[in-house]
Amino acid sequence: GCVETILSGPALERFYESVSGEKASLKEITQYYLSQQNDAAKQTIERLTWFFGKAVSVVTNLLDPDIFVVGGGVGNIDVLYTSGIQSLQHHIFNNRLDVPVYKPALGDSAGVFGAAALVS
Repeated sequence: GCVETILSGPALERFYESVSGEKASLKEITQYYLSQQNDAAKQTIERLTWFFGKAVSVVTNLLDPDIFVVGGGVGNIDVLYTSGIQSLQHHIFNNRLDVPVYKPALGDSAGVFGAAALVS
């Protein structure tokens, strides 16, 4: 399947709702997770980090990139750069991660800036 169907903000919000029976934004889910008092938020963020590791490991194992830049709203979740990277290390072939993973320097609008640069 497509990574977006599991790891996008809306997909994570739908998963949270299916587990908890309540609607919440990705930002709220992250706050619930950080408070360590919401099991559905814990399941949602653990799902994010697990599948992030699996998805990025496929690219790492096949293409051996020099760097990963994670954009979008999901890229703003700090646990992605700790537990998500641990999951990535678990899933890559050699268990040694040489690829740095960064947030985009231009924030969520990096894609818009890139598209504008292509037009000009």
